[in-house]
Amino acid sequence: MTQTTSAPAGFVHNTLRKPGLVMERLYTTPGVHPYDEITWERRDVVQNNWKTGEVVFEQRGVEYPDFWSVNASTIVTTKYFRGAVGTDSREWSLKQLIDRVVLTYTQAGKEHGYLYGRRRRDLRARTHLHAGAPGVQLQLTRVVQRGN
Repeated sequence: MTQTTSAPAGFVHNTLRKPGLVMERLYTTPGVHPYDEITWERRDVVQNNWKTGEVVFEQRGVEYPDFWSVNASTIVTTKYFRGAVGTDSREWSLKQLIDRVVLTYTQAGKEHGYLYGRRRRDLRARTHLHAGAPGVQLQLTRVVQRGN
């Protein structure tokens, strides 16, 4: 069994003494939102009970990249979209989910000193979707640039 010991007294994470992480742009085009570089489509997510055929989950018109599998969109819609199904507060697009996650990480990074920025306006969060070979991948890549 491994025993975890606490950090030495006076220990402060490096990013609290130094400027923090700087992230460079990857896989995106300056001046173009990453969502605009992908073809999006609306589809219906319907999940049935394998024994009875009864519909156990249904959300129509959800938005996903056209290269995403039906299985991937079903899993994300049923497990990770927020809000009660059938209400206006329900997420209906992968863009909404990505924005929520990216903004949460960006806010925490700023609050805890992990992200570099001389001023708040220097931090710009972006999202990125990437179709990787041989399979399709979703990368929640935050691209943070220092502004001029």
